[in-house]
Amino acid sequence: GEDVVLREGVLAKDDCLGEVTLAVDASAVDNRKEGAYEVVYTATDAAGNTTTVRGNVYIYAMSVSEQMLNDRIDELLLRLDAPSKDRETLCRSIYACIQASLIYVSDGDQSDWVRAAYTSLFVSGQGDCFSYFSAAKALLQRAGIEYIEIQRTPGYTDDTHYWLLV
Repeated sequence: GEDVVLREGVLAKDDCLGEVTLAVDASAVDNRKEGAYEVVYTATDAAGNTTTVRGNVYIYAMSVSEQMLNDRIDELLLRLDAPSKDRETLCRSIYACIQASLIYVSDGDQSDWVRAAYTSLFVSGQGDCFSYFSAAKALLQRAGIEYIEIQRTPGYTDDTHYWLLV
């Protein structure tokens, strides 16, 4: 889900005078899905001569530890001025923060709440109900606010839904 930097460290030069333009075709790269993707670099000199080089970009699933998440959540709670707020006011601030930070999308990875919280809050700014649930869980947990996790009964309907009761 993070941006891929494809020009860093790439240099195209010509023995003759004149500028060399570099075009990068990364249209095959899907940075949201694991895999190997071809990238095509084309250099063109002032005389119109071109050279093409193909390479691969490898996208891996993001590995997020609970400590990585907690470090970022602690920073966010400080920005929310959490220590100075009573529990109800802090809950309302957490709710407002999540609503202001995330855009709802109808699908997402629901395999790991830690990664969902980290990705939605600090990488993509979007997520499904599980992402909202995970972001709230991370913030409430670090703030020391008790909550109850609720999940629509699996198998009862075609889709699942997640809530937190505070």
